[in-house]
Amino acid sequence: MTDATVCLRVELRAADNAVVVLPERGEAFSSSFKELDFSNWHLWLQHQVHGSDKPGKQPEFRGTIEKWAAEVNRVICADEILRQVESSDSASQVIFLRIEVVDKELDNIPWELLTLPLEKKLSDRQVCVYRAVSSPVLPTTSPAPPQLVLLADSAPPSIPSVNFSLESKSIQHRLNALDAAGLVQVLICENAHYSKLHQAMETPMRAIHVAAHGLAGQVYLREGTQHHSVDSKAFAEFFKQGTRPVAVMLSICNSAQGAPRAPAVARAVAEAGVAAVLGMYSSITAEAALLFFDSLYQALGRCVDLPAAYAEAVATMRDTTYPNSGFWSVPVLYSQENVIPFPKTLGDLGSRYRRLADELSEFETGVRAIQPWEGWSIDTWRLETMDLRQDPGRLALSLEELIRLVRHESRAGSKWAEDVSRSAQAGIAAFRRMVEYADRAVAGTNSIAGFRQCRDELLTVLGRLYRAVSARLRFAD
Repeated sequence: MTDATVCLRVELRAADNAVVVLPERGEAFSSSFKELDFSNWHLWLQHQVHGSDKPGKQPEFRGTIEKWAAEVNRVICADEILRQVESSDSASQVIFLRIEVVDKELDNIPWELLTLPLEKKLSDRQVCVYRAVSSPVLPTTSPAPPQLVLLADSAPPSIPSVNFSLESKSIQHRLNALDAAGLVQVLICENAHYSKLHQAMETPMRAIHVAAHGLAGQVYLREGTQHHSVDSKAFAEFFKQGTRPVAVMLSICNSAQGAPRAPAVARAVAEAGVAAVLGMYSSITAEAALLFFDSLYQALGRCVDLPAAYAEAVATMRDTTYPNSGFWSVPVLYSQENVIPFPKTLGDLGSRYRRLADELSEFETGVRAIQPWEGWSIDTWRLETMDLRQDPGRLALSLEELIRLVRHESRAGSKWAEDVSRSAQAGIAAFRRMVEYADRAVAGTNSIAGFRQCRDELLTVLGRLYRAVSARLRFAD
């Protein structure tokens, strides 16, 4: 955990229905709590989605969000949090407030609004509020390549929801560099009805992004042209089939809202042992959701931790100019410490990839320099191809090492590793044929044509392999 993170624990005291706040340092304090106090904020956000998207509503909106931020501040005193921030002696420009929400009845408090009173007192510093739940530390899917990412469209066509097609394209674009490096592999599951989604999640995934519709404590999944209601605890069972994904993104309205008899969907998934879960406090427009997830995955594509990516995405939402800027408070993150969905994973292998990249570049330069033409005599052939013929095994050894380096990933189903292995094998074959043409070169024969063809094939392969290895080196530790 960085020194820019302040931790609190909040729980509901049954005896007098008070919220008890337990700081990481300092004394506990409490305040009265009525769940209905915050129901109107949720209704107001719902109204923004369904009918108040007019520029003239902006002044009224600003007053409303500040009012509710003040109400949350009454429950958790910003001055007390401020003292903890100052005592941490952190110079970070982003202050993270991690609130462990013990009781599900407190999930409906919009803790994220604490950002506003805190930032007023911390000039020029961004505050990011995210949540946590008490859950067991369970094994998660390994970050070893390829890290599988499942994008599942479970949104029922019978109920308006997010635009999965645009979300999916945006996510793939933002993860493209990781995909080109062979570190991440995106799998698309369209028309993901209950059974299909359950089956898709039997494969160990590093991260899962689900688009569906939801109400407090339940999810509506696609079922033909209709929908199938699943309560939050039953939905959380989906994630208990094996090793947990390290992160789950729920592009599902109201998935951070609980009901009297059912916890919020995001909470239920987090309590099932998923290290980081992102849900939605209320409804949100498809445009706002797309903006948020585009920024979130752009940051995750740089291998940052999820709270940092969440902070960037929230900041992007707050910087937008359209009237419903209050939607920045809708995405809700539950996260354990130091969760990095897509870490840099090369480790000691990085030096081997760097050496191979240098060798590939050197070989490409040397091969490209051999330019036979019709006037070459036998002596010229011997002279110009001397290095090639005297050490014919050096390039083959480098390409064979590259094949061995990616073999484990290839067996694990990595398309990147399969492409690298196949290209390296083709390069070895082209190189050997080129050496044979150089050894048997005779003036006035077809030696030049055959040599040039093999050389061009080899240059294409070397260029392709160099780009693949260089793409991976972008994420070297």
